[in-house]
Amino acid sequence: MGLHLIPLKIRVLHPGDDLLEAVLEALKEGNLKLRDGDVLAVSSKAVSIAQKRLAKLEDVKPGDEALKLASMYDLEPNFAEIVLREADRVLGGARGALLTLKDGTLTANAGVDQKNAPSGYAVLPPKDPADFSRKIRVEIFKRTGKKVAVMIVDSRVTPLRMGTVGYALAVSGFKPVVDLRFKRDLFGRKVRITRHSVADDLSSAAHVLMGETDERNAIVLIRDAPIDLVDEEFDSSMNIKPEECLFMASLLKKLEEGKEG
Repeated sequence: MGLHLIPLKIRVLHPGDDLLEAVLEALKEGNLKLRDGDVLAVSSKAVSIAQKRLAKLEDVKPGDEALKLASMYDLEPNFAEIVLREADRVLGGARGALLTLKDGTLTANAGVDQKNAPSGYAVLPPKDPADFSRKIRVEIFKRTGKKVAVMIVDSRVTPLRMGTVGYALAVSGFKPVVDLRFKRDLFGRKVRITRHSVADDLSSAAHVLMGETDERNAIVLIRDAPIDLVDEEFDSSMNIKPEECLFMASLLKKLEEGKEG
């Protein structure tokens, strides 16, 4: 059958707006009816705005560490301070961005972003995205009777690759990762370490249609996805331990070697 993705253009959201109502409005305007097994990919920024997760830059006083990082990496000091408050750890940076650890994920600027934010504000990452995705999924079932899945989609950069790709910040309604270990490949060899992040693949496909500027496609309807519906939510459980991560384990080792030297 193949995978089908349908972008849904929604109205410009304001802090505190009902995101579910905006989704249902977009479906109605697109003359679309949900089906069992559909996946709704929702922009993390839309979730943040609905949750009023914004910070006014002029109200934030940068501390010494923020001033230092802002000077090193060409950032607004107020913005750097917000990133420090949101990040679990700052690992370094490059011009215009800090490399941070946030909720077990390597990400730029701890998920804080000024793009598509009201003037003078920064948008913070969503609060408890797994619970938010669950509430949307449950409410959709109450209103439509359809069993769907919901993903909160954010964007990230990949080491040594140009440009952003989508990834799943949280998933409700299907298992995001398929474990392929101990299965056999085409030549009968046993797979040792491979796990397939279905949610991240679907998020990247949705991200192509969501865009990064003024598209307003904050919702993408994904149809005929190769998933099995489950009554569960996932967020940090999609992560792996830093010492098991190829990039993070190598980075931490180098940082420790630098301290010893």
